[in-house]
Formats: sequence, C-alpha cells, structure tokens
Amino acid sequence: MMAIGCVSTFSIAGDLYAQSGLWMIVLFAVVGFPSIAMWAWAGVSIRRWLTDQKRQRLFNLCMGIATASTLLLIIAQ
Repeated sequence: MMAIGCVSTFSIAGDLYAQSGLWMIVLFAVVGFPSIAMWAWAGVSIRRWLTDQKRQRLFNLCMGIATASTLLLIIAQ
C-alpha cells in the first residue's frame, strides 16, 4: 500500500517516469533496511529482557495501559 501510494503521488509522468521510480526504490532501500535492522535488534533486546517473570508482567501491564489509553483517546473524540 505504501509503495502504491508513493508511486501514485510522487512519480513524474513522461520522460522522467523511470528516473523517478528509481529514486523511490533507492529511498525505500535507504530508509527501509536500517528500519528493519533496528526493529530486529529491538525485538532481540526485548526478548532477552523479558526472560524474567516480573519483567514480563511489567511489560504486559505497560502494554495494557497503552492500549487502554488509546481506546480512551478514540472514545473522547
């Protein structure tokens, strides 16, 4: 979906269409690969940190509060 939106919004019609497409590919690669690497690193770090039962409960409590607060924000609007 993101790629379709990017191409339909930012591609340049005519002679520069292929060049604009190549720039989008480069941009997606430059932004995407480091983002995926950071996401994987964060997952490994959290997995190591959540080996303790107490930490798992704290993590679940924080995630539950974050989810409930999102629901309150939706209802408040």
